Formats: sequence, structure tokens, C-alpha cells
Amino acid sequence: MSGADALATTRTSSLLSSGSTAVAAQSGGLRLGFLLASGVALTASLVAAIALPRRTPIPSPRRKPSPPGQAPRNRTPGDSDAY
Repeated sequence: MSGADALATTRTSSLLSSGSTAVAAQSGGLRLGFLLASGVALTASLVAAIALPRRTPIPSPRRKPSPPGQAPRNRTPGDSDAY
């Protein structure tokens, strides 16, 4: 990011020496710095999206379906079928 700062400062100085007002020169320099920083961020995002490995979800264990008309019951180890 120091490179973007150096280029923004150079651009500001260049605009000042070409006769631009101080506000316009500062605005032009900051605009260049912002564009460079956003380009770096976009490039880093694209590299991360392409290069990082994808995670595959772990499948959940299959449950035995409940009989029709009966709501599924949450069971814990040790439950008995008798009530």
C-alpha cells in the first residue's frame, strides 16, 4: 500500500506543477491512490476465490423415516421405546 501512497503523492505533485489548484491536485492524487488500492483488493479477492480449496460438507447421518402421520421424535442414547 505504500506504493499506492507514493504514486498518489507523485500524481498530486504532478498536477500542482501543471497549474491545477491545490484542491484539484489533492483530489486527483487521492483518486489515483484509491483506484490502485481497490484494484489490489479486487485482485486479492479473485486470487482467493480461485486458489483456495473448497470445503466439502460432511453428510449428516440418515435417519429412519417416521411412519406416516407421526411426528419425528428426537432420541438420545439410553431412551427406551416404552413410555
